[in-house]
Amino acid sequence: MISKRIDSFDGLRALAILLVIGFHFYSWELNLFNPPYNSIFKDWNIFKYGYFGVQLFFVLSGFVIVKSIADKNNLKNFIYARFLRLFPTMVLCCILIFLFSILINQSKAFYDFIPSITFLDPKIYNAIFPGHNFKYMDGPHWSLFVEIRFYLLISFLYFFNKNIFFINLTIITISVAILNCAAFYFHFSYLTRLLSQLFISRHLGYFIFGISLYYLYINNFYKFIILLTCSIINVYTYIFINFYEPDYILFEPVATAIVTPLIFILVYSSLKIKFISKLLSCKLLVIIGSCSYTLYLIHNFIGTNIIKIIGNPLNFLPGFSIFYSFIVILFLLIISIYLDKFIRYTIRH
Repeated sequence: MISKRIDSFDGLRALAILLVIGFHFYSWELNLFNPPYNSIFKDWNIFKYGYFGVQLFFVLSGFVIVKSIADKNNLKNFIYARFLRLFPTMVLCCILIFLFSILINQSKAFYDFIPSITFLDPKIYNAIFPGHNFKYMDGPHWSLFVEIRFYLLISFLYFFNKNIFFINLTIITISVAILNCAAFYFHFSYLTRLLSQLFISRHLGYFIFGISLYYLYINNFYKFIILLTCSIINVYTYIFINFYEPDYILFEPVATAIVTPLIFILVYSSLKIKFISKLLSCKLLVIIGSCSYTLYLIHNFIGTNIIKIIGNPLNFLPGFSIFYSFIVILFLLIISIYLDKFIRYTIRH
């Protein structure tokens, strides 16, 4: 049984959440060409691709979930552990966001709790209850719906028959890539949607790469190479298809083709290159990484609105007004650290 926590992965989680925060604070939620930052990043937007932090989270999740399943070796224990990890934190973070929305007179609908705490797409509830505009309590919560579907897929494959888990996973990964190509060639849009909903085809390759690293971690090089190949096929098939038929606004095929191998190399290096592993295991990154889930859940709505409210009271030059956002990030980090400690303490006792 492998139970040791990997500090370098906490370092990677820290990098992932900082990328996501950078994207939301400096490139997406807050328009860089207007206050509070004016044109500080007009010519060189270093956080334009910060959303790839989510893909980094997916790679780490692929590794951790298979490791957790192998450690628990019991479906009930696995589900219980995932529930304790995700649900209490989500509930408390949603309460915090809801109370903050009331405080700033942007009150969210009470029923917006439902999609977030059930980890389901609001579209499901809008279809069941027409007339209600269900939304996540905060936009970034969408990725939890992806995670939950991955958990269901992997746990089903593993506990259905763990002796052929690897074979079934390989077959499914390759099949998804082939079917995506067929759907693209024959214009079967319904098949594309089905693959996206059931097999998270947009993100599957990142999870599979994480799983391949688990096999490398337990010194099964043969399975590592096979799943690595499967993940690359899956990711680049999706990139190729979306080069011609982009399916969502943020997807940039060329950027994805370049950044994806960098993500893979970084995570691989965190396991196999001592210098990189030690660098990522520094105390500050481990602290940030250990509360990254909490920080991810609360940073967007609360953080961006605090920055808007603060404005530029000291009349800094436009470029220096970015200083306030650093204070907000530190504030949210402190809240996340203590909230995470409180939740862990409560669960433990």
